[in-house]
Amino acid sequence: MGTRNDLAVRGNAVSRCAEPMGRRRVDGMPSRRGHGPIPGDGSLLNDHAVDRGARSARCDRREGARPRLRQLTVAAALGIAAVLPAGSALAANIDTTAAVGVGSVYPFGIGRNATPTYGQTFTADPTQTNLTGFSLFLDLRRDNSPVGPVPNDGPLNLRGYLAIWDGSKAGTLLYTGDQRTKPDTDDLVEFAFATNESLVAGQSYVAFLSVLGESQAQGVTSSAFRAPLPATSSVLAGGGFVYNNAASLNDLFVGGWSTAGGVDLFFRASFADGTGTPVVEPASLALLGVGLLGLACRRRCSRTG
Repeated sequence: MGTRNDLAVRGNAVSRCAEPMGRRRVDGMPSRRGHGPIPGDGSLLNDHAVDRGARSARCDRREGARPRLRQLTVAAALGIAAVLPAGSALAANIDTTAAVGVGSVYPFGIGRNATPTYGQTFTADPTQTNLTGFSLFLDLRRDNSPVGPVPNDGPLNLRGYLAIWDGSKAGTLLYTGDQRTKPDTDDLVEFAFATNESLVAGQSYVAFLSVLGESQAQGVTSSAFRAPLPATSSVLAGGGFVYNNAASLNDLFVGGWSTAGGVDLFFRASFADGTGTPVVEPASLALLGVGLLGLACRRRCSRTG
């Protein structure tokens, strides 16, 4: 009996030793997360699998959302760009002085065969609503002019003006400059006037020089100069060279003016934001806002993912 019991005990011990080594190692292996053993049912391993699956699902959702976000951003940008008006990036200054041409008009000034008022008309576009200044020019003395040489006897006093152009004459007077003098020389002289006038887009205006009402130096009764013309005709769209032989300044706002037939004077006009300063467009601001919104949404998705 004793021997049989000993064999039974030994058999139980052998059966216990015959248990799978894998289970014994799992039951006794320390956990990487803590100091306790890993449960024998493998629940911690299952948790790892769940975590990986959840992360994979979130990544899939995030990757799927990015193309949709890009599509929505592009669609919104195109929609806003189509609705908002696109303006010019810069206000366009006017300059017809690229090259001097020889015109067949009478000289500007006082005395025989001289015209007392010369002007240039122009039409403001939507970027040209703040006129900061304009210039008109005179050069050769009348006695050196290609048309009807008549001797000058001194310098010429004149004044610059800006008025609304009604299609045939000067309308409301907007600006009157100070008196200027053209020396009795053949030098090209620019008469520049600072105006800072608000203009209306689509409205026509006339900038002009006149000797009417101006006192001249003592003894000067004949003084006239050429107003240079550009080498090419019709340089300025929506404008042209005009003149008036009226004897008084008030008559310039009553009677009709004459045109020189599709040519321009040497003329410059400067406008605010016309020297290289960008004009911020509504469409550009809207596109910038859409881009910032898309960036913010992307960063938010990354954080929540």
